[in-house]
Amino acid sequence: MSSSPIPRGWKEGFSLLISKLRNVFRSISRVANRRENVKEEPLKNGEPGFRARRLNKRVGSLGERAAAGHLHRLGYRIIATNHTNAAGEIDIIAEHNGLIVFVEVKTRTPRSWLSPESAVDNEKRGRIIRASRVYLSGFRSPSPARYDIVSVLTNEKLRVESIKVVADAFHPESVIIS
Repeated sequence: MSSSPIPRGWKEGFSLLISKLRNVFRSISRVANRRENVKEEPLKNGEPGFRARRLNKRVGSLGERAAAGHLHRLGYRIIATNHTNAAGEIDIIAEHNGLIVFVEVKTRTPRSWLSPESAVDNEKRGRIIRASRVYLSGFRSPSPARYDIVSVLTNEKLRVESIKVVADAFHPESVIIS
């Protein structure tokens, strides 16, 4: 009689474990997708956070307008702003030197402690890439694409102080898309 270090039925047990793990990951992914698809109710005037959210939207749209103008002066042809599709939103879509450029605009006031560029984390980059792929799928032969970040800094009175374009800021291959 030979003694084997691997117990009998280990293949069946291993298969069962793998199948249970798959089910766990599927349920986690379903819950995560549900959370992403939940729309927040807009705040009403007088509710806590209403003024801050309204100011953030104002600062964001100011930055996007300033960025679009700046890109236009640099020779970009603006194709769309605030483009929304099933996968997400892209702040600016432009054409520059034969490339389609997907631009994420981040605007910061002096009170912000985080730099605009660092606010575009891996999760945000993944959303931009997914949205850009949906956009590009509408073309027969899509042009090569590039991903830029434009950082806009304002003063306390919401006047634009500086605009910085980070061309080719990230690549789809370097982003982990979940």
